[in-house]
Amino acid sequence: GIFDQTAKNILETVGDAKISTAQYKYGTASMYFDGNGDYLAKPTDPLYMFGTGDFTAECWVYPTALNAYNMIFGYSTPNQYWAIRNTGYIHFYDGTTAFEASSNAISTNTWTHIAISRQGTTLKQFVNGVQALSSTCGTAIGSAGGANIWFGASAAYVSQHFFTGYIDDFRITKGYARYTSNFTPPTSALKDK
Repeated sequence: GIFDQTAKNILETVGDAKISTAQYKYGTASMYFDGNGDYLAKPTDPLYMFGTGDFTAECWVYPTALNAYNMIFGYSTPNQYWAIRNTGYIHFYDGTTAFEASSNAISTNTWTHIAISRQGTTLKQFVNGVQALSSTCGTAIGSAGGANIWFGASAAYVSQHFFTGYIDDFRITKGYARYTSNFTPPTSALKDK
């Protein structure tokens, strides 16, 4: 099964989302999504309700195909998500505005570190530690009410835009912008805390 190393989340697998040993960045396996209805779901949690505060999300991705939108994670209420476009550029939608990088495209069949970080109202996205986008975003981020949070898909697009490939070492940090300028991606698995 797919589990949270910090033991703070219970993740429900949907479709045939699973652990695979075919590809991994660290350890012996990674999460695998075949692009056909696979994702992880969890109920709304204060850990994912960033509001207008600082936050960071990061992971290693190994897409095997690039569809129109390849969802990393998303909320259903409001409709907000982080994805990779078919152009290979990372893309964040805050419910009103789309923030899409125009440099540092991600390729298929290779491991790439991606990160999104907000400090104050400055939102930045990084590919392999290199800044690909900087913009202003003061929107409240995070699912409200009883809505689900999804990984590998977006609840707002339940029948489309699934991620195809592998995701490893996913970390979300509430209240702290870990990356505000170019950085060296992690060279070993992230610590549990």
